[in-house]
Amino acid sequence: MNTELCVQDNIAEDIVESSNQALPINEDINEVVNLCEGHVFLSWEEVDKFVKAYSKQQGFGVARKRDTRDHRNRKSKRQKCGWHVNINCPKNVLHIILTTQDDVHNHPLCPDAQHYASIYWNISEDVLNEIQFLTEHGNLTIGTQRKLLKAKFSTEFILDCNLSNTIQKFKIHSNKNLDASHLLTILIEQKSHDHGWAVEFELDDENRLVRLFWISPAQIVFWLEYHDVILNDNTAKTNRYQMPLSLFLTVDNNTRSCLVVQALVSDKTTESYNWILGYIKKATITEPLVFVTDANPAVDAAIK
Repeated sequence: MNTELCVQDNIAEDIVESSNQALPINEDINEVVNLCEGHVFLSWEEVDKFVKAYSKQQGFGVARKRDTRDHRNRKSKRQKCGWHVNINCPKNVLHIILTTQDDVHNHPLCPDAQHYASIYWNISEDVLNEIQFLTEHGNLTIGTQRKLLKAKFSTEFILDCNLSNTIQKFKIHSNKNLDASHLLTILIEQKSHDHGWAVEFELDDENRLVRLFWISPAQIVFWLEYHDVILNDNTAKTNRYQMPLSLFLTVDNNTRSCLVVQALVSDKTTESYNWILGYIKKATITEPLVFVTDANPAVDAAIK
């Protein structure tokens, strides 16, 4: 069975289709590139590199589709430009050959096509690796990274939104296993410097944090002074671990809400609330006269 790659002019296309086997390669577009029927390629990687470099030089974007079953030509959805080339790998032949070329466009060619043709917006693997390194080890801003990338990859065009999204992705990846441990480390350090802090936590068999309770000395003072009425509510599924955050508030003599206790737990069971309330009582040695909740049965059972 032959394998065929059909490439069309796609300067106005919004969605780019590309073969899973075509790898992103940095092209030197300063080199003169020409396509002609009978041109032989050694690999699909070379095809991808060559066609991208050619279309950049000529001033248009391309859509690539390789399919072993469907060999029909697909036109651009907007311009309906007839330019296309067919590239085949015949059975029992080692080389990949350009078999058909229609070199006629129905629109002016644009030297700056790489700035707005979506096929050129993908960030190459080399640039991705550089962004990851600068983000994880340098903690650099988008402006600084853009200057460094422009100096190192002068032929690459990267949209600000794509660069910003990529930086954010690597920031999340580098911190995804550190935020909970970082919070716990900070709280333990606070307690070591000031014994007025109350910090309690539990880990499971895999050393993962399942419960965390903390209250600062200032919060203890507020609790002792305004503990007659305590309000409790929980946020759920607002962090990547989907751990409920239990917040306890009171109202001072100026009718201002004051956060007095906070706890992270792995579930909203009666056992978890018993654990929280037990450490509140241990830290403050007092109980509220009125406890306002969201009618959670688990909280009601723990209070009783």
